[in-house]
Amino acid sequence: MAAEPAQKKVKTTRTFLFSSESVNEGHPDKLCDQVSDAVLDACLREDPKSKVACETCTKDNMVMVAGEITTQAKLDYDKIVRGVVLQIGFDSYVDDLSSVDSKGLCDKTCEVLVRINKQSPDIACGVHVGKDDMDVGAGDQGIMFGYASDETSDCMPLTHSMATRLGKTLTDVRKSGECWWLRPDGKTQVTIEYLQHADGSVEPKKIHTVVISTQHAEPLKAVRSKECAGYKGPEMTAPSMEAMNKEIEEKVIRRTLQNITLKNGQPALTLYGSHTHLHINPSGKFIIGGPQGDAGLTGRKIIIDTYGGWGAHGGGAFSGKDPTKVDRSAA
Repeated sequence: MAAEPAQKKVKTTRTFLFSSESVNEGHPDKLCDQVSDAVLDACLREDPKSKVACETCTKDNMVMVAGEITTQAKLDYDKIVRGVVLQIGFDSYVDDLSSVDSKGLCDKTCEVLVRINKQSPDIACGVHVGKDDMDVGAGDQGIMFGYASDETSDCMPLTHSMATRLGKTLTDVRKSGECWWLRPDGKTQVTIEYLQHADGSVEPKKIHTVVISTQHAEPLKAVRSKECAGYKGPEMTAPSMEAMNKEIEEKVIRRTLQNITLKNGQPALTLYGSHTHLHINPSGKFIIGGPQGDAGLTGRKIIIDTYGGWGAHGGGAFSGKDPTKVDRSAA
């Protein structure tokens, strides 16, 4: 008896949800990434052949840089660290979790610990010693993967692009003074409902959820002259939490989505509406932040920066690595 022929599977359409998150420059992990990269930049600026593997850790009013660096550059690690902390906007620390004045870290008073030595000679001989520029090895092995998407003009997944740009807008309106009561720490998350067609292509149908958790000054009590160092204008008091949330929706969410163009030529704002589940500081107030609220470590936010490729060998990260490191060369 002849066997029945196998039935050919027919692809059908389906809907699914996909989420991405991002963090602001004041998130403790992202602070660490920026310190490590600032050290790397300082090395490469003076000595392009520097070999750098710099890790950073922060908790409360302390920042530690550690790792292996071989360079001709003369570095002032203390100055580099404090410069990054100030540029991000951390300029106050009170050792009291009930304080509403502490931003979580202070560029002037923070403890800076440095534990740096040179690259291991055992690693160096496998990477660059005795080799020409076209025959450079790697100090470690790792597995990198990633892909480009046609969802956006920059070839990044739409959810990832939205989450990252929401975080950037949060930083922009804080530093411009438009939302002066915002503080540096924050996280964003976007979930989109997609329709997958029979040919495998996907089409965003609506923004299902937006989550924004952002550090802020004390509602109805904080004053601008005390919150913003160097401010000399008319005195202002921070708005209520309800008013803060309304401003964040209007000046951050709607503004960002209006400036993102979909493949169909329409702004991403067309995907946002009453169907969107909106959560702004869903746990309530978020006054305590930065390293005082949570410890930070280089490399815990690798997908946020390096979606196109990242190391899978024990938490490899872009930040603080010279180009011979597989984490960075993977991109």
